[in-house]
Order: sequence, then C-alpha cells, then structure tokens
Amino acid sequence: MQQKFKDKYRVESIRLPNRDYASNGWYFVTICTNNRQCFFGNIVDGQVEYSPIGQIAEKFWSEIPQHSKYTYIDSYVIMPNHVHGIVVIDKPDNLETVSLRSPDSDESNKFGPLKRDSLQSIIHSYKSAVTRWCRLQYYRAGIPRRLGKNVLV
Repeated sequence: MQQKFKDKYRVESIRLPNRDYASNGWYFVTICTNNRQCFFGNIVDGQVEYSPIGQIAEKFWSEIPQHSKYTYIDSYVIMPNHVHGIVVIDKPDNLETVSLRSPDSDESNKFGPLKRDSLQSIIHSYKSAVTRWCRLQYYRAGIPRRLGKNVLV
C-alpha cells in the first residue's frame, strides 16, 4: 500500500539511489507548471504559440549555460504546461565529483544544501528565475501577487 501524507498519496522518487547528480552526465528533465496550467502558451495549428511567460521560460532555459559552469543544454521543447530538456554536465576529469558514500547509504537524494553546478541547483535556479520574473510582471500589472505564485512546480 502506498503511503499517504496529509491524506494524499505520495509519488515515489524516480531518482537513482546513490547517484551523484553533480557528476557528469546527460540528464533528461521534465518540469511541469503548477496544476498543469498552460502558462507557457497554446497549441495553434499544431505549433506552440508562446505567451510572454513561455518566451521567458525559453529564454531562461537557453541561458542555463551562462549561469552554470561546465553545463550546456541539448534538445529541449517548451510546451504550454511543461518543459522537456536535456541538461549536460561535462566537467573536466580533474573536477569530477567523487562519491565517498557507502553504496548502502542513500545520502545523495536527501534534502540539504544544493551542490554548486549540480542538476538540482541548475533546475532550482531555472525554476526560481522564471517564477521570480512572473511575480514581478504580475505585480507591475496590478494583479494580486497570489495569482502569480507557483508558476512552476
């Protein structure tokens, strides 16, 4: 039986046990909007037509390598209510992170400080930047701030 938290079923983590997500690799990422709302645009004649938020989501995604060393992005697509993308971490061999954890312990996926230039810190920074931009725009447009909260989950 799946465990519940606050009377809701919990989704099990799909992270690999003992994986150091700051190490080199090609990482496929999916980020969904809050409640899967179509903040990023709409599909018109089979093409995504970006909203201003979608344009910012695309711009900030393409700028990820400017903010994270040894990182580049490969293919990605911004859909109306989610982003799919491949983030590549490619550190020189002498900077490769080494896990000193025992194979039996799974400390890599526990909450704690973000490792610099790890997948977690890259995605956290991206989501924060898009959400912060949205909050500023809603505030400037006179829309109550609570409507601009939690654009990305």
